[in-house]
Order: sequence, then structure tokens, then C-alpha cells
Amino acid sequence: MATLYRKYRPRTFAELVGQDSVREALQQAILRQRLAHAYLLYGPRGTGKTTSARLLAARVNCTAAQDAEPCRTCASCQAAAAGNHPDIIEIDAASNRGIDDVRVLREAAKFVPSLGQYKVYIIDEVHMLTNEAASALLKTLEEPSPHVLFILATTELHKVLPTIASRCQVYRFRRAQPAEMRERLRHILKGEKRTLGDDVLTFVIDRADGCYRDAESLLGQLLTWQAGEISLEQATAFLGLPPARLLDSFVRALVAGESAPAIAAVDEAAAGGGDPEQFLKESIRLVRDRALGIATGAPDEPAGLEVRAPQILRALLQALQDLAYVPEPMIAVHLAILTVCHMKGEAKPVASAPAQTKEAAVPLTEIKQAWPGFIAAVKEKNPVAATFLRALEPAEVVGEELHIKAHYSLHRTFFEKPANKQLLVETLSGILKRDIAVRFSLVESGGAQPSLAEQRKAQEKKFAETVKEVFG
Repeated sequence: MATLYRKYRPRTFAELVGQDSVREALQQAILRQRLAHAYLLYGPRGTGKTTSARLLAARVNCTAAQDAEPCRTCASCQAAAAGNHPDIIEIDAASNRGIDDVRVLREAAKFVPSLGQYKVYIIDEVHMLTNEAASALLKTLEEPSPHVLFILATTELHKVLPTIASRCQVYRFRRAQPAEMRERLRHILKGEKRTLGDDVLTFVIDRADGCYRDAESLLGQLLTWQAGEISLEQATAFLGLPPARLLDSFVRALVAGESAPAIAAVDEAAAGGGDPEQFLKESIRLVRDRALGIATGAPDEPAGLEVRAPQILRALLQALQDLAYVPEPMIAVHLAILTVCHMKGEAKPVASAPAQTKEAAVPLTEIKQAWPGFIAAVKEKNPVAATFLRALEPAEVVGEELHIKAHYSLHRTFFEKPANKQLLVETLSGILKRDIAVRFSLVESGGAQPSLAEQRKAQEKKFAETVKEVFG
């Protein structure tokens, strides 16, 4: 069987599907004889850019056309259809991207056409030209010959020199819509005298991602593989995609925050020869489709997906990026599972309960009795901290948290440093034989607050006492 996208490539503008505005603009330019000397066609791959360029090239050189369509019978049209027209030159800029290639083109463009009215240059992936080659092409576009027509095509318009784009008529090719692609595939199936179920067609369209050529290639693979009816399960297995039941189990487990069934699903897919990258892509597609369905009125299925979808998608997309850096692809997938389920655990709602006054885990009197020994234990580890600690006093115990009063902001700032605070917590917990947290507050004195000079003087006095105590 011939390749479907070649066999059913549009031979007239009327057969060009999904690009109505581009088709009408080119046809009007032909009918009104208002052709530009250069066109720039851009858009996603497989949407008809090269096909449109060939149709335009065939039509401008057709010798028997009656309307905007090529006649397909004259010698020029037949040569164009066979791909050997001497005046229609296709150049792949990805492999002919240097300055020498463009120089050859400029020299050849000086000669008049031999068979048609125009010498047409179709330059595909024009953004791949080197800077020098692009500058040389720009010079040609600035001084066009009346018998030369340039048709440039690219998937990445932002990489084309703005000065080149400004000298062309620019047309955007949009991604194929599902309904248009379905109509196109049904046309091909009719020509092949074959039928496929709607679920299989939907499956093919989803994986083509708006690219006609990909959809036709996938359809060709299926029709070549199986002569009779093809079920969705058969199509999935043939293309090496994970079974739908495993994907469904995987997504449900992620939504529920259950790592074991999620890991089991992905491991089963891998044991059957599945590709982790493909599993991630299909899972992302499934979560996205279901989340978008919920947003447009579908039931929240599985329950909780509407809330969890952003977290799940972020984790799976990150895993997809991580595949290039991990020694074993399954590590990235398993990490994504654990990440998502961990977030679920953190996000579990807690039923609200009436507020209750926390009882002190340790009586304040017990802490005050242990305070001298606490200071002595801190002194063994950090004499400076012990000296500052003498200026503090335990105020109250709330639950398992001791509130400590500080008379100077200097002392509170010192002990709120993570290392110093950790020293107090560990030492006090060890003395009391139970875990306890600490919180510091500054005592609001009834009189005026000490001036900066007074605070500095007190600080110097404490420092002198500390030095004397540490060094003797």
C-alpha cells in the first residue's frame, strides 16, 4: 500500500482542508493577477504548507488553466505532479543551509523559465539557513526578478529574519481541528474501501495533535497491519501504547493519593514492554482531557480530579523532563508518583473540632525548678548563650510550648537564630525527658523604653561579664 499522505495529497486548492483563509487569498491573487514575488507560509508541521506551495507553483505555470485551479492535464501540470518540473525547484534549508547554496540559487534565478511562466523556488524550513545565507537570500528578495517567485515555509516564524518576513506576504497555517481531521480520514477510508469505528478514529486524531500528516501516517499503519475490523484495544496495542485500563487505574490512584496501585499500574505497563515516556505522555493527555471535561460540565470523575489535576500534571510534566537526566527512566515515573501522593497526604482535610484550651505538657513550676540546671547544661555547650539565658525567665507553658520573656530585644534576637534556638530546645527537652518547643517575647515595661545608648551600655556590660566568665 502506498503511503497514504502521499497518495491522497491534495492536487487542487479545493482539496486543501482546514486552511480556508489561505486558500481563498492565494486563489484571489491568482485570479486578479496580483501575485507577490515572495510568500512566507508558517504554522505547525503537517498542516499543508508545502502542499499549498506546490499547488501555487503548479498553477502559476499552468498553460491551460481556466480558473484558480491548475488544469492537471497540460505538460507543465503533469511535470509538476511528477515532481520533475524544471522551473519548480524545492530546497530543504535544513540540509542546504549555507551561503554557497544560496549563491547557487541566486545565479540560477537569473535564467528565464524553460517550461512555465515563472521559476518558482520553494524553500522549506527557511529558518534553518545560516545567518550569512539568510542575508544573501534577503538581497535576492530585495531585488527580485520579474520571472522568479519565492515560496518560503517554516514551522518557527520567530527564527526567520524580520527583514526577510517583511518582504514577503505572510500566511499562517493553523492546526487541524478534530472535525476537519475526521472528515479527511473518512475521505481516505472511503477511497481505500475500509471502515473504522468512531472510537478508533478519535484515538488516531488525538494522537495526531492537529497534524494531518501524522494522522494519515497512523491510519496507514493500522490499515496495513489489519485487513478486517480494528478495535480500539488492538489499535492501542499495535502502536505500543499503554492499555486504557492501566492508565485509568494510574490516574485514579494518583487522585486518591495511593502510591501502591499507581506504581503497580506503571510497572505492569513496563513489564508488557511499555515505554515510560509514552506512559507519561498518555497519562498527561488523560488527566488533561478529563480535567477539561469537568471544567465544561462533565462530572468530577474520578472524584477529586478537579482539585488535584494541576498538581498531578505538574508532577508528570516534570517527570517527562527528568527522563533525560536519570539513569533509569522508571525512577522519574516513580518519583512523580511519590511526589503526587505526598502532596495528597499534606492536603488531606482535617475535620474542624471545637476549640479547646491546651493543657500544659509540663508544669511551669517544674521548669522553674529545672532552670538553673538548664543554664548549666547550656553553658557546657555555649557559654555566651548561657550568660544571655540568665537574663531570661520562663513565663508560661501553652500545650507543649514554653513562652520565655526577654527584657531586651538583643536577647530575643540572639535566641531566635535557628542554631541558638535549637540548642535551647534540645537541651531543655533532654532535661525534661519530653519534647518541648520555645517561643520568645519581649517584655513591655510600664516605663519608657531604654534608649539606644542604654541598650548598648547594657550590651557591653553583658559582653564583659561573658568574657570574664568564659576566659576567667
